[in-house]
Amino acid sequence: MKQPFSPTIEPLESRIAPAIIIANPIFDIKGGAGQTSADIDLAKLVDPSASYRTIVEFVTNFTKSGATSPSVIRLELFDDKTPLTVQNFLSYVNNTDLNNDYDGTYFHRLVSGFVLQGGGYNPPISINNFGAHVETPITVHNEFFADDPTLDPVVGTIAMAKVGTSAGGGPHSATSEFFINYADNSGILDDQNGGFTVFGRVIQGMDAVNEMANLRKVAINNLGGTGGSEGIPTTASGVPTSDQLIKIVDARVIAPTAGNPAGHTFSVEVLDNATGLQSSALVTQSIDASNNLKLTYKAGATGVAKVKVSVSKPGEDTVVDEFTVTVLPNLIAEVENNIGSLVVPGQKGIVNVNLTNNGAGIAKGDIKVRLFLSEITSGNSDIASGFTLEETGADKDIEITSDVAKKISIVGGKSFSLPVKYEISPDVAKTLKLDGNYRLLAKIESPDGSSIQELFTDDNVGNIRDTHQFKNAFGDLEPGRSGVKITLPENSTAETSDALTLILKGPGLGEATRNPDGSLNISISGTTSASSFSIKTASGAIADISQLHITNAIGALKLANVHLISHFSASGGVKSIILGDLGALVPTDSSNFDIGGASGAKTTLKFGTVRDFTFDSTVPVKSLTAKAWLNVNTAEREALTFNGLGKLSIGGNFEASLTERSTSGVALISVAGDISGGTFNTQAAVKKLVGGNVTDATFNLGDSAQLSALSKSKGTIAFKNVIDSSVDASYPITSLTALAWENTQNSPVEALKFQGLGMLKIAGDLGADVTERSGLTVTGIAVAGAIRNSVIQSKGDIASLAAGTLDGVNVFAGVAAKPTQLSDLANARNIGSILVKTAFVNSNVVGSELGKVAVAGVNGDSGLAKVGFYADAIKSYIRAGGPKLSNLLTPAPNGEAYDTQGANYEVRVY
Repeated sequence: MKQPFSPTIEPLESRIAPAIIIANPIFDIKGGAGQTSADIDLAKLVDPSASYRTIVEFVTNFTKSGATSPSVIRLELFDDKTPLTVQNFLSYVNNTDLNNDYDGTYFHRLVSGFVLQGGGYNPPISINNFGAHVETPITVHNEFFADDPTLDPVVGTIAMAKVGTSAGGGPHSATSEFFINYADNSGILDDQNGGFTVFGRVIQGMDAVNEMANLRKVAINNLGGTGGSEGIPTTASGVPTSDQLIKIVDARVIAPTAGNPAGHTFSVEVLDNATGLQSSALVTQSIDASNNLKLTYKAGATGVAKVKVSVSKPGEDTVVDEFTVTVLPNLIAEVENNIGSLVVPGQKGIVNVNLTNNGAGIAKGDIKVRLFLSEITSGNSDIASGFTLEETGADKDIEITSDVAKKISIVGGKSFSLPVKYEISPDVAKTLKLDGNYRLLAKIESPDGSSIQELFTDDNVGNIRDTHQFKNAFGDLEPGRSGVKITLPENSTAETSDALTLILKGPGLGEATRNPDGSLNISISGTTSASSFSIKTASGAIADISQLHITNAIGALKLANVHLISHFSASGGVKSIILGDLGALVPTDSSNFDIGGASGAKTTLKFGTVRDFTFDSTVPVKSLTAKAWLNVNTAEREALTFNGLGKLSIGGNFEASLTERSTSGVALISVAGDISGGTFNTQAAVKKLVGGNVTDATFNLGDSAQLSALSKSKGTIAFKNVIDSSVDASYPITSLTALAWENTQNSPVEALKFQGLGMLKIAGDLGADVTERSGLTVTGIAVAGAIRNSVIQSKGDIASLAAGTLDGVNVFAGVAAKPTQLSDLANARNIGSILVKTAFVNSNVVGSELGKVAVAGVNGDSGLAKVGFYADAIKSYIRAGGPKLSNLLTPAPNGEAYDTQGANYEVRVY
């Protein structure tokens, strides 16, 4: 604030003339948007009872307790301290347009012990809708001054409300809304959003404002409820009507009282502020008979003038008061933050700098906008708070502008969008710190460097949210450009010294960081199904990737020369993946491979050797191939989970579990190596299941609750040697083949369960129970070796049964036990042919009709129950070295067996 003029008193020979007292020095004048002149009552200079500050009166619809008429709130505005804010506020007070003034607006926000806010909305209101907002043609330049204690937001002061940075606002976003402070809020407001401009104080009616603080508050989303500590103040007990809101009925400027000249004479001289010479290029002046000074700004002229007002009175020495008149553009720059949260090498683009002129002068001529990335080194940043931001120093402010000067012409109150090109060139990238946080600053420069020089930011002062982080990144970093790549420098701690080139083609953005061991963490976002990602290495080297995360859908990943150590996720889905090995060579825990995506998406996967990786895909997998899937860390069994599996092909061993959750059929599960441990659970049928040697595995194929649907499916199973493993298929298996199916644990016996069985063919021994539950005919059971300690049970017919040896075996067709009478065979089914080549030991064969029976040596342990063949008819029976019988249709005479051998063996017809 300009100090009052203190004239020099010259000594006289015979007396000292009294000096004229300047009671109210004239404020410096800053012309705001749309202003063409200024009027000054010169007599107020010498009138102690007068003031140059503006008084505004709000007539409300609120009547305080004990009063008989509505309350009036009077405000004294700080014309001298915050001229642009005052002029902006008065534009709403004086406007006669009902859509652009304060008349009829209501106080829409009351926060207990904090603020009463208004100036924004006209009723009517509704749930989640404050009503129609006052039209706001321009924003006002923030005039927060931290060093002026008279502008602290203390009790009774009025300040401008702004839009928060999270909602796209910033320090210069104030328009029409204001608030009255109920407390000293400087500790809260001075550090937010560049500080809040206090532009006046309540000089009458604060008692009414305080009484408003105790009104009921309703929440905007519940007009009939309570707003708690914050809401819309109302006199209603329920849902408020328009008249029950606290409204400004009339907002007006109180006509100032003219100063008393008391015989003073005034003269005015206008000088150029820079040169001190007479000036009429900027301001012309005239004084009327009432001592009113009118200063008229020349159209199109800009600059600063000094005005001298000389005050004289007979018998007193003349004194002079000086003030400045600034008629300049006052640009507010709002930088559209379209660089993105990441800044990367090679990045190019255009930043829109939106310029608003809320000064009286025209912003005209060549203008240059320089863009800087300014490093943030602490939580509050190195950028000074206040409405004029400061550069942090040449070592921390890196210019990224590649544009030349532009011509503009912006009159007061108008805006202009200036596109500014920027580039993160190699030289710029070298000066940025990897993982460093930066703000984007825009510096506006006029041609002569005198009138428009200010620094602006796209982010909230003192808040590092929404800053820009420098990364090694790659991808589609500029609209219309595709395939940006980066080459990471060699890392001294990495196992290989070869550089890696990361290439993301199509839309998307990726970033890569190195871990201390030299491996990479890679994240990719913004991709589409048209995008692809690949890594190139020199001389066929292998790139170690610790983690790879893809947020959006992507088309293809081609990373055959990659070793993925820990985690992979493609939450948006991926069409195809080619990867190298997965898993650490010496893993300590399991790692994850997760694929998501929209329904209907499908993916194709190809891996190298996988170690200790779990796999989960929520989208169908057309095919997954891998060299091997190993469980090195035996403490935990890894799992593969599918939501639709077409083909799984493993070139080597498979040491994991598998779950298929969809009802779509699986075309192929093929393991060229061994299957060791694990459980295979599928909801749908597996058309072809092929494996090498199988140990300790469980195959649950098809959902038993879907038997009707699964009955139309068919599948085949082929293994090499199988040990201690079981199969339960809820759909027909046309053939199951194995070299051998052994049970080394004796108890419990492993089980082979079928809902329809065609041919079971074992080249060696069979040591498992076989159950066919559907009632369909079993085409054949052929075991070249021995069947031992097993139960073979079919609900339907068995066309043929052939084995080298039956040892401790029960073969039941349609029954569950050996019969003792004809009625026990009521549900029995036929067995077409039975061939036992070597030995029949302690076994039973039971059916309704046995076709051709050919058996070699037979034996039953003495003292045990009798064993043999039981039916209600046997067409043909041949025992090597024994009887040859045919058409055994009735029981043998005298209840004897048709054939006996040894102590316990018999052939009996009921």
